[in-house]
Amino acid sequence: MSDSSAIKKQILSLTGFTKLNRMQMKMSETDERRIVLLAPTGSGKTIAFSIRLLRFMRRPGAGIQAVVLAPSRELALQIAGVLKKIAPAYRTIALFGGHSFRDETNSITANTPDIIVATPGRLLDHIGRRNLDLTTISALIIDEYDKCLELGFMEEMKRIIHKIKNTRLTILTSATAIDRLPDEIALSNAVTFDFREESGDKAEQKPDIEIIEVDSPIPDKLPTLIDLLKALPPATRSIVFTNHRESAERIHQELRKAGLPAGIYHGGMEQQDRQLAVMLLRNGTTPILSATDLAARGLDIPDIDAVIHYHIPVSPEAWTHRNGRTARAGASGKVYTILSDKDDRPEFMDADRIWSPPHTDTVMATELPVTLLINLGKRDKISKGDILGFLTKQAGLNGTDVGRIDVDDRFSTAVLTPQAARTLDGFNQPHKIKGHRFRPEFLS
Repeated sequence: MSDSSAIKKQILSLTGFTKLNRMQMKMSETDERRIVLLAPTGSGKTIAFSIRLLRFMRRPGAGIQAVVLAPSRELALQIAGVLKKIAPAYRTIALFGGHSFRDETNSITANTPDIIVATPGRLLDHIGRRNLDLTTISALIIDEYDKCLELGFMEEMKRIIHKIKNTRLTILTSATAIDRLPDEIALSNAVTFDFREESGDKAEQKPDIEIIEVDSPIPDKLPTLIDLLKALPPATRSIVFTNHRESAERIHQELRKAGLPAGIYHGGMEQQDRQLAVMLLRNGTTPILSATDLAARGLDIPDIDAVIHYHIPVSPEAWTHRNGRTARAGASGKVYTILSDKDDRPEFMDADRIWSPPHTDTVMATELPVTLLINLGKRDKISKGDILGFLTKQAGLNGTDVGRIDVDDRFSTAVLTPQAARTLDGFNQPHKIKGHRFRPEFLS
């Protein structure tokens, strides 16, 4: 699929974009086969490397042609979703921990994919069980390569690179560079395309972020965090970053006690719980997310209004990736850094102004959406239309009462207005959709 013009037209048609940005145009034109692509979070790197990949690919059905590695399940799913959308002729599957290994194996063997998007550990599991024919793979893309090449992933990466020997196209992408690539992955004659300081088109300008320092009068920053969140406009979508799972849990509990609509997200949670946390943040049911740095990469949430550093990030890269969650695709955003006298400010942290939020014991009353969870999904042959029909016909809601509906493999969600949720209060007895029994559950 080497016709660059046809690929660009197809992507514009399928995504609804009016034009590609400069980075994406560059990747549509280059014939380089060893590429390091650097660009800010949210700038369209996935589309960019996908364009170069599609120009390189052979016809569909020629075996596994490409492997895309990502450091997290969420990022792997996001990349796979983009590839499925812009390249429907090619079969793309995602392999990641927390997903049914048997389902993945059946998906691979029933119909060989053209593109595999995977986390390193899960890919090695399938390689070890000889589920994959590696001889046809000629393209390797490592997204967020700086994270993939950290110590925890390095041994896995070495083994993967040793196994995939016939690559003729290699692309590494990230928002941050590393000083030296390990010998195992060093790219001879690689070209670096650095778009981190691009300016010009709205989507490529430096992110419009205001960085605000917030003083905490005591080492325990929780009272200051609560005052800060109460002072923000109602329904502000915020991610509160901490350095430890235990801290994320504590913050989540205290925010809920204070009457704030908060969710939680960290690597110790089950995959479905993490997916639900992202859905509830995205749809506004819980517009505050207490999270570790796992949420700093790979989450496709375009409208985060504020990033809050409860703990000082451990590195300049963590600072960059956390802040990259806001002010995406030309939007503006705010970054709040809470500091106490016991914090040592690192050189990479700066601020545009200092602010002390006022103290209040009340929370502004705001009615937020409510999410209905249904424990049926794609594996049960359930569609969005089935859920909408259930809500409007069996539950008696108006179509205007129902917002976004998402259908996952094993569960589905529907966003309801607060009034609709009150109408359905107590509607938790077992029901059926397409003969499948389920019990609705309300999330808020």
